[in-house]
Amino acid sequence: MNYFLGIALPESVKDQLSEIFQLAPDLDWEKKSNLHLTLCYFGKIDENQFEPLVKDLETISCLPFELEITHSGTFSHARHILWAGTKASPELEYLQKLCLNIALKHGFKQDYHEFNPHITLLKTKKDGIGYFSKILTQSSSYFPISFRLESFHLFSSANNGSGRVYKPFRTFYLANEPG
Repeated sequence: MNYFLGIALPESVKDQLSEIFQLAPDLDWEKKSNLHLTLCYFGKIDENQFEPLVKDLETISCLPFELEITHSGTFSHARHILWAGTKASPELEYLQKLCLNIALKHGFKQDYHEFNPHITLLKTKKDGIGYFSKILTQSSSYFPISFRLESFHLFSSANNGSGRVYKPFRTFYLANEPG
């Protein structure tokens, strides 16, 4: 089983994002239950790493904040992935950096590319630029989608035979004053 830190989306946000799926219902969209925003990936966590990691994650202090999903897009390095992206958010970047620092402290190697907060909607084997053009154009009417972020989660990731299943394993609340 693999683990990552992420933001679980409220059901109302998942409902709004999954409306985009109707633009191309024949595609293999991400399961609505799996929609999330990844902050930091761990992979496998050894038993002896788990409690010290959780203890450090519990020390993260920042105030709850509004998060706004504003657009869809594809990555230049992975054009087969269609995602929904957030408006620039200093609060989200701060939270992600805190998570990243704790991951590095506990020996989890990280990709050192710029943080591009997004929710994966679809992965396909085809090049997305032409393939997703209709969806990218038409999906703009589904945004913005806003919600208040009050917690983040340690998710487990497992393959159940019919695909990946992401489940919040532990919740960390943002109710603390930054310190």
